[in-house]
Amino acid sequence: MGLIQTTRGRAGRRVGTALAGLALAATLAACGSSDEQSGTASAKGVTDTQIVLGGTAPLTGPVAASCLEYTESAEAWFKHVNDKGGVNGRQIVWDPLDDAYDLVRAGANARTLVDSDIFAIFGGCGSIQPPVVEQQAEKAKVPYLFPTAFLPALYNPVQQYTFAQFPSYGTQLVSLVPYAFDKYGKGTVGAVMLQTPGIDQALAEIKKDVQEAGAQYVDSDYLTATTSDFTPFVLKLKQANPDYVLTNLPPANMLQFEKAAQAQGFAPGKAYLNAQALASAQFTDPLMSSGKNLLGGKVLATVATASPEDPTSAECAAAITQYAPKYTVNYVTLAGCTGAVFMTSVLQKMGDDLTRDNLIATLQGLKDVSLAPNALPVTLTAQDHLATKKVYVVQLGDDGKWQQQGSVDIDTNF
Repeated sequence: MGLIQTTRGRAGRRVGTALAGLALAATLAACGSSDEQSGTASAKGVTDTQIVLGGTAPLTGPVAASCLEYTESAEAWFKHVNDKGGVNGRQIVWDPLDDAYDLVRAGANARTLVDSDIFAIFGGCGSIQPPVVEQQAEKAKVPYLFPTAFLPALYNPVQQYTFAQFPSYGTQLVSLVPYAFDKYGKGTVGAVMLQTPGIDQALAEIKKDVQEAGAQYVDSDYLTATTSDFTPFVLKLKQANPDYVLTNLPPANMLQFEKAAQAQGFAPGKAYLNAQALASAQFTDPLMSSGKNLLGGKVLATVATASPEDPTSAECAAAITQYAPKYTVNYVTLAGCTGAVFMTSVLQKMGDDLTRDNLIATLQGLKDVSLAPNALPVTLTAQDHLATKKVYVVQLGDDGKWQQQGSVDIDTNF
């Protein structure tokens, strides 16, 4: 797959190339595969030399800067695997379409994908488009695997063909708040949130838990991915003066928020609490000053992989460094790579029985299985399609590096 272009003009040409490439790969797959319903050993999107996966992701638009880290890191892993001979001798073809973080465009992409000869839909990124993709995939009985999305609707209730890599932002924050109280002491809690499906229910649960712990929940504010003026949100939080600020903002948006906070002289008394997204160099590197991070000790985040320095992350780190060199190896790029590792590991386990039925059966038969060396073991069943049920907790250090603090179990009801 070619390098993803990030400008709108180039992205437009890239989408055309992606559609043409998908059509060509699908034609080859249709010519080389047998009818899955007849019980033969290959399905749509599978030939003797290729496994064709579909995808849709924001390659342009308001969250592209954050989502490209995930997408191109997943792409890096597939390139790494292909250069080593592929999966059981087959090359992975994955060229995601650009949905620009637009619901209508994502729906059109999903319809294009399910009507094409692909084996499954893999990956993608964003908080508004995956439910539309899920709807189309379920209707067409096309597996939809491991999107970089933190939404409860992807696993609760369980859908037959959809398997989630990550628990929702809200779920992670519900678990992170009591961890922070235990480790750093109780305190008042405020929130500045990107409006995502299910986040209201999670914040209501957090408010209840905070109050039951004898602390005060002081404020919640919502913004969108296109918000450009963060000062009103900062001033409202400054007046409330919370000890903890919950946020699910992507790195680029949170960096803008933090710059506005510094301009207004605001910082939480104890820490920002975030699920996954802030553990990115996009957020931390610009906050370095004279060798110190301006928020050192002030950010706790949940992450789904071991650290970039951990030996178990070495192969993903090497793939990112070689095939996506414009990004640093961090928790965000590792998350993108690890999703692709999950995908290739499952395909490897399937052997030559590459049917969608066997894909679902293989996934639902995983019990305490390591799909990636730098991720916790995975258990999936017909009643449980969430791969990650425990997350690590990391703290931003004064040197700008993340320090692992512990782990928390996930309550998948949120």
